[in-house]
Amino acid sequence: MQHAVKRLTMDRHGLTRLFPYSKNGINRDETSSNIRTDDNMKDECSFFGDWLDDKEDLPTPSRKTEEPVNHKYPGMNLSRRLSVASLFAKHLDSTAENEKARNSVIRESKKTDAGTKYEQNTWIKSGACAGFSFGSLSRIGYFPSNSAKRNQDSMISLENCGQNIPLFGVLDGHGINGGHVSVFMAIAIIDCAEKYIWKEPEGQVNGSDMLKTVISHAVVMLTANSGIDLSFSGTTLTLSTIVDNILYTANIGDSRLVAVKIADSIVVAEALSRDHKPGISTEMIRIENRGGRVAPLPGPVGVDTGPMRVWLMDLDIPGISMSRSIGDTIAQRVGVVDIPEITEYAITENVLMFLWATDGIWEFLSNLEAAKICIKTMEELLLKDCHGEHGFFPTEKLPIGSVAEGLIRESTNRWVLEEDAIDDCSTVILVVKPFDFTNAVIT
Repeated sequence: MQHAVKRLTMDRHGLTRLFPYSKNGINRDETSSNIRTDDNMKDECSFFGDWLDDKEDLPTPSRKTEEPVNHKYPGMNLSRRLSVASLFAKHLDSTAENEKARNSVIRESKKTDAGTKYEQNTWIKSGACAGFSFGSLSRIGYFPSNSAKRNQDSMISLENCGQNIPLFGVLDGHGINGGHVSVFMAIAIIDCAEKYIWKEPEGQVNGSDMLKTVISHAVVMLTANSGIDLSFSGTTLTLSTIVDNILYTANIGDSRLVAVKIADSIVVAEALSRDHKPGISTEMIRIENRGGRVAPLPGPVGVDTGPMRVWLMDLDIPGISMSRSIGDTIAQRVGVVDIPEITEYAITENVLMFLWATDGIWEFLSNLEAAKICIKTMEELLLKDCHGEHGFFPTEKLPIGSVAEGLIRESTNRWVLEEDAIDDCSTVILVVKPFDFTNAVIT
């Protein structure tokens, strides 16, 4: 297949993906920016291949911390926040070493948004989720030594898998093949969900069982059929569906789902998933019982070397910063598992929106900070667009895409202030009720 430039689209399955633009098999509507793919192109487009990246002059963020450079572990200050930071990276060739860390590149100046590359779906009204609207947005990260890195995040936003049941989620790939893993899993999950719902009698879909079954089958497909080397590559998954006004969520890894509520004009944020980190006592016990070792990157005393990681007992690999992950077969030898944690949440009257986001968003933003950024951004935009008039805004009138952009902009600004590298940042926002803007919300 001929590759010219990379483009992003949301296909009929509701999956945000990058596709190589080719005259063979991918039809581009010349009157719009949408790219349509035929069913027989799904497999061919599952993997991006070696597309030609846009060549841009990218500024390199300067160091903002006053910590001393660690000459014994020269990559520590770049890799300490990344999901995989094996100390064996120095034994790889330069290309593999550059690809290995997190595929985190950001195409923006730390002082201006000029030239920023966003990958997004324009928000759409969800007919299947009556009264709901959603949007998704992703920004590629930054890693100084590799300006050709790819965004390894994937997003799922599908309003109807069947029986008017939606599917929303984010996947955060890591390792050399992490982008391939997250895309393969996203496609497999959507296909499995559609087949699962098709087999169930009308009105009898069990949300919890659906998520468990779909993820289990998709993982089997990844292992048996993908052909991807999973030794040091994998993905997180935070996946949700709504059945009878109950939000069911399956979580693997450190992406996160947060409910944003407004109570008496005060913003409240509630985490609906738990980050799976090796430092959690129950997770650490499982890893150590299976012969693994939990420790941060080594470094000078008193210097922040990042989160706890999973290592083999006698080797400094794989260095993964989460205790649950899809793929990562080396890490799974020592207690990292792909078993999802399932939660159920009743959508009450005071819930305004849900935020699914990869850990690039959450690294330097708390749940409440993220929620307040979303509400404040929405209020500012509504004031501007409505010439200062307050009112009652239905979900289809809310600037969801711009809200997502504001959240990602603030999270990347925090990265620039704290680190030399910047992680990929992606979010899916689902607004489930109209916004009462008769009084300003206290943020």
